[in-house]
Amino acid sequence: MLVTSDIYTLINYVGFINYLFYGVTVAGQVVLRWREPHRPRPIKVSLFFPIIYLLFWAFLLVFSLYSEPLVCGIGLAIMLTGVPVYFLGVHWKNKPPSFNSMVGECCRRPPPQGRESWDRPKMGAFCSRREYL
Repeated sequence: MLVTSDIYTLINYVGFINYLFYGVTVAGQVVLRWREPHRPRPIKVSLFFPIIYLLFWAFLLVFSLYSEPLVCGIGLAIMLTGVPVYFLGVHWKNKPPSFNSMVGECCRRPPPQGRESWDRPKMGAFCSRREYL
């Protein structure tokens, strides 16, 4: 299901997770305002608007789960694929050096080869525009 030619299906999978994190972010703002009311903030917003947003957000989230549970479940599964990566890459403090070198080898990319566009002269002070016409 994840390998699909329909981009709208993929947008639906990830859209649920995006809205989930939007609501968690706004809820974090409300929690910080209650727990640390005297903390300096660059922008101080009344709590009325975030609470109204969270009410609508909760309704839409529950309605999404009710109307399309499969799409929401696949979106959650996509999100949860990052949990092992987090634990291997960030949380695991005493990684063996061989693990770090293996990850480094996997992330290293060879330079591109066989491109004709790289063989053409660069446009600039040493070549005229007529060479490209």
